[in-house]
Amino acid sequence: LIPRSIPKIGDHVVSLHKPTGCFYMSTIVAFDHITQEFTVDWDDKDPTGRTMEYKYVTPDVPPAKDEIAVGSVVVFPKGR
Repeated sequence: LIPRSIPKIGDHVVSLHKPTGCFYMSTIVAFDHITQEFTVDWDDKDPTGRTMEYKYVTPDVPPAKDEIAVGSVVVFPKGR
């Protein structure tokens, strides 16, 4: 992992809401070092699906030029 991409408590992130299978915006509120799971507070205050594996959480920051290329998967909010 790129050091700036390792999320920590208090970071605004994009994370997986398992009940819907979709990614949404949230803030990390806890990390369990034993289970390697994050707990988040969803931006929309939904109380469900708040705990997930670390691999389903990424910081809400634009990638640097050298972190993205043709074929990269990019997650962003749905626009109108």
